[in-house]
Amino acid sequence: MTLATAATATSPAGAYAITASDAADHDYDITFISGTLTVTAAPLTISADNKSMTYGGSVPALTVSYAGFVNGDTFASLTAPASLTTAATSTSSVGDYTIAASGATSPTTTSTSWAAHSRLARPRCRQRPPTRRASTAHRTGVCGNAPRSPER
Repeated sequence: MTLATAATATSPAGAYAITASDAADHDYDITFISGTLTVTAAPLTISADNKSMTYGGSVPALTVSYAGFVNGDTFASLTAPASLTTAATSTSSVGDYTIAASGATSPTTTSTSWAAHSRLARPRCRQRPPTRRASTAHRTGVCGNAPRSPER
């Protein structure tokens, strides 16, 4: 008996017929019924990379990391790249901002899931050194002109 399918280790996700043939026995009237081999998508995780910036500075380039490509696939195998967004701008308040990843597609062996809760960490305000006119108790913060209390 011979079983055959067109699917290979590098076949895209989908359904493939399995055919049976070449079985013979003079005591039986053999009927061959095809089966189905289902190739499921390999999981691919696309994670937004953590970034940081200083208040008033430019938002850094947002990037992603991939885990799970198989059969020699790379990010270049995607038919649509991941799109990254954040609400942070150069004038946003100091704090953490979510970097959201979406939109990547692939017709081959990968599916996508998003680890899209990375943070755009905006560092604490740095303090300028005191001037001769300002005491150390009233330093001017680099994050705007709001005075900050001295560090303890």
